[in-house]
Order: sequence, then C-alpha cells, then structure tokens
Amino acid sequence: MTTFEEFKALRDRVKHRPQRTVDLVLDDDLRAQHRTAVEVLQDAARAEQAAQTRVDLAVEQKQAAGTVKAARAEHEAAQVARATAADAVVAVEAEMKSSVVTVVLEALSSADWTSLVGACPPRKDNKDDEAMGYDTSVFFPALVKASVVGPFVATDDEESWTWLYDMSTDAMFTTLAETALVLNRREDGKVPFSAAVSALTSGSGASSTKRDASA
Repeated sequence: MTTFEEFKALRDRVKHRPQRTVDLVLDDDLRAQHRTAVEVLQDAARAEQAAQTRVDLAVEQKQAAGTVKAARAEHEAAQVARATAADAVVAVEAEMKSSVVTVVLEALSSADWTSLVGACPPRKDNKDDEAMGYDTSVFFPALVKASVVGPFVATDDEESWTWLYDMSTDAMFTTLAETALVLNRREDGKVPFSAAVSALTSGSGASSTKRDASA
C-alpha cells in the first residue's frame, strides 16, 4: 500500500499526464526523393543478386575463364551500384531530419475529456457517431488541438496550430488523432506487463509474473 509520504514524493516528481510523440516529415519534396531513392536501391539490390547468380552458375558449370571473369566484373559493378544507391538513401534521410517536426501530445484530464465529448454531440442518423458517442467530424480535430503540447501548445498558439493542421495530410492527421485517442482511452495507469519479457525472464533466475492467458 502506498504511504502518504510516497504519494507526496510521486506528486512532486510527476509534472504532466501521459505523453507520446509523433514524428512528421512535412517536406513532401524530400518524401518523394526518398521514395525514388529507395526504389533505385531495391532495383540495384536485385541486379546485384542476379549478377551473383550468374557468377555462381558460371563457376558451377565450369564455363570458360573469360566468361567467369566477365560475370565477376559485372557482379563487382553491381555491388558498387548498390552501395551508391544505399548512400543516396542515407543522404536523403539525413536531409529529411531537418524537416521532421516532433509533435508531443499529452492526455487530457478526465474533466477536459468529458467536456470535449459533451461539446461534440453525435449527429443524427450517423452510425460512426452513434458508435463513438460524439461527432467524429469535429471531435478529432478538437482532440488533437487540445492534446498538442509541443513544440508549441496548440490551444495557446493558433497560428502554429493552423499551419500544422493545414500542412498535415489525412494520413498524418490520422496518426495524430489515433495517438491522442490511445493516450486518453487506453492509458489506464496500470503497471505495464510485457508477455515477451516475461517469457525471456522465466526460468532465468530473474523474478517474473505469471498471468492467466485467459484473463
């Protein structure tokens, strides 16, 4: 049982509700360059593998020395091409880091969550709204805005929030919304339990907790 002194120490130490981060690459030109670079690398890797197969086949079939030499030269050239393509991917990824925005989201208080849900009543004859309990068309933008606390506090910086909202694709915004939803509806405050870690530590001398799989 937690003593009051332990509770006070925890109260002094914990400064915010649960948080999660989402990295967004907002420079679409770099995203396109990355996709192209990855495709080139994949093609180069396939070409290298094909060249290696030709070398193996020439050696296995004891083809003429000139044929084997040519196959090996082709393979070496393919290796160089793959390495060059890999370097290009690394270079683009390094450049992409400068356009990454790390968005920090924080869970709402129970009172703020309830207030937000109440401010977005479900639309009539809308199955999605009926299932969720609120107007999904306005709730999720409001939830994300209320949850963003870094690199700016969205509720205090309308200009930055509007820019982030406008620059985010639907997929990007969905990631933000899903993260905010997880923070508010699935972070239940219980001690995390990892089945994988439990399996690794069982029988190794480390203490472990067994749980009924049917629980």
